Order: sequence, then C-alpha cells, then structure tokens
Amino acid sequence: MKSTYLDKFDELEGLPSLPDQILRVLEETCRVSSMDYNIIEIIQYDPPMALRVLRRANLPLYGYSESIGSLQQAAGLLGPDALKNIVARVPALERFFDEERMRLDLDYPAIWRHMQMMGALAGRIARLRGGLEIDVCFTAGLVHNTGKIAMIVKTPDILFNALKLAQEQSIPLSRAGEEVAGFSHIEVAGNMARKWNFPKSLICAMRAGFYSIIGREDGELGAITCIANYTAWKLGFPDVMEFISPPEPKAALELLGISSHDWEAWLPELKDFANETVDFLEN
Repeated sequence: MKSTYLDKFDELEGLPSLPDQILRVLEETCRVSSMDYNIIEIIQYDPPMALRVLRRANLPLYGYSESIGSLQQAAGLLGPDALKNIVARVPALERFFDEERMRLDLDYPAIWRHMQMMGALAGRIARLRGGLEIDVCFTAGLVHNTGKIAMIVKTPDILFNALKLAQEQSIPLSRAGEEVAGFSHIEVAGNMARKWNFPKSLICAMRAGFYSIIGREDGELGAITCIANYTAWKLGFPDVMEFISPPEPKAALELLGISSHDWEAWLPELKDFANETVDFLEN
C-alpha cells in the first residue's frame, strides 16, 4: 500500500505555484529583454519555480546530474531563454482545486511565506556562520516543504486525515502521515528529489525531520534548514501545516559549531533581515 501511494508522485514533473507569484515573475520577464538579477531574485523566493529549474539543470543531458544545488547555479547553466520558458509553464495551484482540496482549508500565502522565510534565513545563517555555500543553503531551506505541496496536489485525502490527526494529538505532521498512510511528506520530498537527480546533500536536507534530533547523516544542509525552520517560527513565520512548534535545534547548532552565545547574538540581525525580506516580497 505504501509503494502504491508513493507511486502517485512519480508522474509529477514539478509543483504548482500561487497565481500572484506566477504573475509577478511573468510581468518581470516581459519587462526586460534579457535575464537580469531581478527575475532570479523573484524566482528564488518561489519553491515550485525553483524546483522546476533545479530539475531541468540536473537532467543528465546537461552533464551536471546530481551536481546543481542552487537556483543561481542552475540559471548560469541553463541561460535566460530556458529559464523564462520553464517559469512560463508553471501551473497555478488553483488549477488543481476540487472539493477534496478545498476541504483542506489551508492558508496558502502563509504556507509560501514560511517557505520563503526558511530560504532567506538559511542563506543568512550560512553567511553568518561562514564556510558554507550560501545559495545552496538558501535553496535547501526554500524547498524543504516540497512533500507537503506535493501531497496537496496528489493525495489531498491523506493529507486531510494527517492534518486532522496531527492537530488532535499535537504531533508532527510527518508522524501523523506515517500513522495514517505509512509514509510522510518528508519521504515524498526525498523520493522526488532522488528522481529529479538532485545532489545527495540536498536530498539529505529535504529528508531531515525537524522534530527529531538532527544527526550527522542529515549533513550541514540539514542542520541549516533545521535552524532556519526554528528561527522562522521564533520570528513569527510558522509552518501553518504544523500544530506544534519545533524544539530548539541544539544538535543542529552543535553540528555546525555554532555556540549559544553566537546564536543569541545573531538573533537581532536575523529579525531585521526577516523584516527586510517581508518588505521585498510585498513590494
């Protein structure tokens, strides 16, 4: 039964985005004659668009399969015309709406804002810590919730029951998914990332669970995304598909060699940066 459910996701070539996100990018691509930083900057805040670009860049035909881990790397490889073509084909999430998905009653802008903030904070924490690829960390944070969006599209009935159980029992959505259907959104994300030939480090990060202890098998990217998730919650940008806040990421901080003193010292800067990110995304 588990494999049957997971097989549903094999046909996905990408995920849909919010209409406002698509319109914003299309307007920007029409405004300029060639690719400029503004377009990349907008795309990098939309998980489905970033995923589709990463998927294309990691195709074996380009010769960099399992090597491209950030939108910036992918954009440099693919070029402006291919990038515009990919973005133009991203469907709107509303296209998939029916009675099953409507009863999920989800706050989609809030879901997107959490993912955007995870990406932004992962990149900034990587910059503060040093020694990490900032763009790759940004991407890892941005796309971590891939499995949740995929479940909205392919298995809304399972997601509905998992959300209900998670709320009733105050447990993580990943655990609720396992109890309801024998798999979680984390497993879905990992399987999709493997199918799309993503780098192994990115796959590990997408499979990292934020409600369990981050270990060395999750890698530095997994630790960064864990800390970014916790910080997003702490700064007022929670994952609205979870009903309990994540625990303090002590193991992730230790794995990255970040002291509690440094972490506390960074928080005011991270708060200011989060506010600046919101201003950018709303203007």
